[in-house]
Amino acid sequence: MALLRNQCLNGDVYLALWTLDEDESYFFSTYPFLLKLKEELSSVGSKQRRLEKLATRALLYEITGNQDLVITHHSSGKPLVKGYNISVSHTKGLVALMLSKTRIVAVDVEYESDRVGRIAHKFINQDEEMPTLSHLLIAWCAKEALFKYFSEDNLLSTQIHLQPFKLEHQGVIVVKNTKSDIVVKSHYFKLNKFVLVYIFND
Repeated sequence: MALLRNQCLNGDVYLALWTLDEDESYFFSTYPFLLKLKEELSSVGSKQRRLEKLATRALLYEITGNQDLVITHHSSGKPLVKGYNISVSHTKGLVALMLSKTRIVAVDVEYESDRVGRIAHKFINQDEEMPTLSHLLIAWCAKEALFKYFSEDNLLSTQIHLQPFKLEHQGVIVVKNTKSDIVVKSHYFKLNKFVLVYIFND
């Protein structure tokens, strides 16, 4: 299915999604400029990881139209692109990329499974009621997105508080960084077997 979505969310804030069901040869034939990554990718043992890297670069091109942009990484692992704020997330079968020149952005995506149910005690606070697996999936993504949004704060799960939210196909969750006492709105939606949460500053 390849490029699934390339959407302007607000102003210069873009969100693009890619479903991973192609071989590496597809990326090299469709985006010839990615051929320069072949040597770098030869050291990546996981095929899934190679495809994620190629899809991320393809999404960056689809949003900007600029094939010369380079993705580097901070020592913390945070992706960096000169002139942009960027956030990347990937899970089984899907890659998401958010981009903006003027706003801080963060995105997280998760494949629907019972994994988060098994580790709920590690990231859900006692005063956060998450009655279903769908609530837990959205909560996981919301907290991961907030980690990225406030990357310099090095937050713990206990320092992120989610206000109660109504479970819908798409919606908004109010999230508080209790370390800095800052409240932001995170947006979520369900897509096929995936849950996605994104944040950007107004």
